[in-house]
Amino acid sequence: MIDLSKVSWVFAHGSLMFDSGFEPAAIMPGRVWGWERRFGQPSVRNWGTSEAPAPTSSLSRGSHCDGLLLGIPHGDGGSVLRRIVAREANEPVSVTVSTELGDAEAFTWLMSDAWASLSVEELACHGVVNVAAGGGPRGDAWQYVSGVREALSAHGLDDGLVTWYADTLGPRVAASGSAPTGAIEDQPPSAGHPG
Repeated sequence: MIDLSKVSWVFAHGSLMFDSGFEPAAIMPGRVWGWERRFGQPSVRNWGTSEAPAPTSSLSRGSHCDGLLLGIPHGDGGSVLRRIVAREANEPVSVTVSTELGDAEAFTWLMSDAWASLSVEELACHGVVNVAAGGGPRGDAWQYVSGVREALSAHGLDDGLVTWYADTLGPRVAASGSAPTGAIEDQPPSAGHPG
C-alpha cells in the first residue's frame, strides 16, 4: 500500500497521462473536485503551431476531472518539475486529488482556457486544420485526443467530453484525408456522448 503523504505527485489530465517525460514511481486514477477538463488550451508549441494550434486539455471551474496521479521518483522531484514547467510553459498549482487510497496533494497545470467556450464541432475544425498541417513536435490533435482517451480507458476512466471530441474529430480527419495510417480506423466505438 502506498502512503500518499510520502510521495510527491503530479495530477495529469492531458498529455502528461500518456507522455509524461519521466518514469512515474506510481500511477493511479484520481479525481480533482471543482475543476472540469476542457479542450481550452490552443497548443502552439508541442501539439501544434501558431498557424495551426491543437486543442489540448485545460481545467476550468466545474464539477470534477478524472485523470492520473503520477508519483515523482524520490530524488528526482526538482528535475521532473522543472522539465514539466518548461514543457507546459507555466507554473503549477497545488490541488487535492481524491483516490481509492485517500486524498493526496499534487501539482497540476491549469493552462489557458482561451478555447474553453468553443463547441466540440469548432474544436474539431481546429483539430482537422492541425492534423492537415502536420501538428507539432509531439504530434497532432488526433494523436493528442486519442492518447488522452486511451490513457483514461487503460485506468477504467471515461470522460464524455473526450469521447465526444474524439468521435467528432476522427471522422472529419478521415474525410479530409489527413489521418495518420490506421489511427482512426483502429479506435474503439464510442460508449456515448455527454447529454
